[in-house]
Amino acid sequence: MPLSWDYQIIKQILQKISTHTIQQNYNLSGTATGDAIVLAGDSFSESSKNREKVLILMSDGDANIWIDPVVASEYLREKFQDDVFPLKIYTIWIGSQKSSFITIDVWFWGKQKVEIPPMNTQPLETIAQNNNGKFYKATDNEAFKKIFGGELSVTKSLSGPIGIAQA
Repeated sequence: MPLSWDYQIIKQILQKISTHTIQQNYNLSGTATGDAIVLAGDSFSESSKNREKVLILMSDGDANIWIDPVVASEYLREKFQDDVFPLKIYTIWIGSQKSSFITIDVWFWGKQKVEIPPMNTQPLETIAQNNNGKFYKATDNEAFKKIFGGELSVTKSLSGPIGIAQA
């Protein structure tokens, strides 16, 4: 999601995100969380040195292609370390601590049920800890609402644009 001052647009985009939002190109399948972190962080302009910068990463914790997410977050920590307000990365783990199943549509085989193993929260915890942020677990809708209704209530507490990396 691009940086924006328009919090209503951010809310609208987030409300429309679903598993169908993700392109399921099986030749390139995977989660490029590290790439999303770098792209979102590099979206902050040079003029943001004196402004608060926040990146909110929502993920199941699994990153299996391209740049390692912890390495990507270390790159951003170093990039913004001399700013008046260093970048803060808040991470939200979305998932279950037990296996679950999703149905995907494979062009040749039709609908297939695929097992999703329990996800690893450690990378997200490390990213938040190393980047002045905080780690959250959203295991259901109520937990998700509490996260954005509490500390991450962006409309009152943040003074700059918000970048959201969805991985």
